[in-house]
Amino acid sequence: MASRDLARFGKPGRKFRPGKIAILLFALGLATVYFGVLAGCTPPEASPRVTPGSAAERSTSIESSTPIAAKKVAIGRADEDDAGKAPRLDDRPETAVKRPRGHALLEPEGVRLHESRFFRQHDMFFPESAPQFVAAAKAGFLAAQDEVLGLEYGGQQRAYPVRALCYHHVVNDQVEDRPLVITYCVICSSGIAFVPTIGDRHLTFGFHGIWQGSALLYDHQTNSRWLHMNGECVEGELKGSRLTPISLVHATWKEWKADHPQTVVMATNPKFQERYFNRVSARRGNQFFPVGFLTTIQTRDRRLPLTELCLGVRVGAATKAYPFSVLKKLPEGLLQDELASEPLLIVHTKETGTTRAYRRKLGENSLQFIVNPGSDDFIEQTTGSRFTRAGTCIDGPLASQRLEMVEFIQAEWYGWYALHPDTEVFAPEEEAAEQAASGDGNEK
Repeated sequence: MASRDLARFGKPGRKFRPGKIAILLFALGLATVYFGVLAGCTPPEASPRVTPGSAAERSTSIESSTPIAAKKVAIGRADEDDAGKAPRLDDRPETAVKRPRGHALLEPEGVRLHESRFFRQHDMFFPESAPQFVAAAKAGFLAAQDEVLGLEYGGQQRAYPVRALCYHHVVNDQVEDRPLVITYCVICSSGIAFVPTIGDRHLTFGFHGIWQGSALLYDHQTNSRWLHMNGECVEGELKGSRLTPISLVHATWKEWKADHPQTVVMATNPKFQERYFNRVSARRGNQFFPVGFLTTIQTRDRRLPLTELCLGVRVGAATKAYPFSVLKKLPEGLLQDELASEPLLIVHTKETGTTRAYRRKLGENSLQFIVNPGSDDFIEQTTGSRFTRAGTCIDGPLASQRLEMVEFIQAEWYGWYALHPDTEVFAPEEEAAEQAASGDGNEK
């Protein structure tokens, strides 16, 4: 990320200067985890849970006016000069406990939600709670290769510019009279939408901090804390609740507009425009962490590099990660797979990284697809029907029908794994055999 865009994380070269109490408590949490692992046991909860909004929480939180060092850590970047940088995650003393493949690291709640995995910076960024939209033809502020999160919901098509989302992290929106919340984490490159209702209560959200290197939200109504990537409430009055997810397509503006010509676009908010990230630092897959983030990432799995972009797919309780490094090697980026007996179609565009996951069925009929040479489309083998990458059939017996998207999210590997430690990882058969033979698996 460009240092200008991380002004909220402090100025380059400045030291991290939170209060003494915050330093002592944070160091105590890290020492507990470190020596607990060395002793071969899970770390106990070092202190009682911090009640959201309490004086104890405020004393361990860092006020939004406190600068955080913008010095960044490159992961796996051997071509960069490491002088003066914080140590890489993989350079830390090896305390990982290897487990046999297939045995996920399932942690007790007191470990999973230990305070040392949080980095609290309440209202460090401000949500967009009154978004305005313009027609695609009036979106001159977007370049063709600018990234957007695309939404299809309630008969409408909307695009949310990622440069704006990198700052806001949250957009409290609605389609007609149906509330929505759009959320994005710039560090782990993940964006998703939720229906922000629990029972008959409508919630709106803001930014609270970090958990395991990914965004942590809070709701304005109860001050409960929510994991951005799966909509799980982990602290507060609503703890244990989950929001209903809505998958978004992370695409370039050119791609989204071509597939959805009637789309509208969230307009630039002049109040926050100067804080929006530039195009370079807003790109998905940036391999940088602000200081303070790495220490929260306390579970790892070496099946993939820490910041590998992947598409995380969920079918019922089953989850699977599809690494972009594997998908881009496939002919035309087309993959037919199954998860929990559900036939899937993964569609990946190598040039841009745009990736979607579809249910590979229409009604009760399973479909088989082949690439259409020289075209972005693909062909259903049995009927000869032609489908676009947006899942719409544009020619043949199935014309006008659409493939249904399954639940998915683009994310960097560490973020997906933190929430789904028992996830499968897709690999071609020969690579899977090599991994099994190597014994590399879940680590902490």
